[in-house]
Amino acid sequence: MSMFKYEKNMKKILVLIAISLFFIGCDEDPVKPVEEVPFAPTGFTFSLNDSIYIYCNNGQLDPLKGDTIRMDWYGGEMSFDIDFLDKDGKTLNDPDPLVYTTYAYVWEHSTKEDKRAFASAYNFLISITPHDEGIAHFIFELKKDDEILIAVDSIPIIIYR
Repeated sequence: MSMFKYEKNMKKILVLIAISLFFIGCDEDPVKPVEEVPFAPTGFTFSLNDSIYIYCNNGQLDPLKGDTIRMDWYGGEMSFDIDFLDKDGKTLNDPDPLVYTTYAYVWEHSTKEDKRAFASAYNFLISITPHDEGIAHFIFELKKDDEILIAVDSIPIIIYR
């Protein structure tokens, strides 16, 4: 009979050990999630049909990659995709339009006192409409939570006929 009690107690001890191991195993997370580094945009590109027209990073327009928009006055409005870059030139994939806002405004006038072009930015698209032949410049800003992250105030547009 003592052997029977010993086996019964042994079963209880093994069940308690198994339950304890189960709860200990559930408490610890053996795979820690990788913390995502927040994207900090330092630049942008304006592209159309896979061609980059404007490349600006770290506050500088790059003449080798694109620093001027050239438009045919008869061609009418052009719409460019806006992509954001980090300090290394990597592109932000699928940015949230509720987080980042864009702003564009043409500030140089022609002799007729009409704007040579009209520029507007909405989400991740900038549209430019030529109004007069010549050179105009526009301001582009990127904001996050009403804080200006990027501001470039002299992006040239050359409008020709």
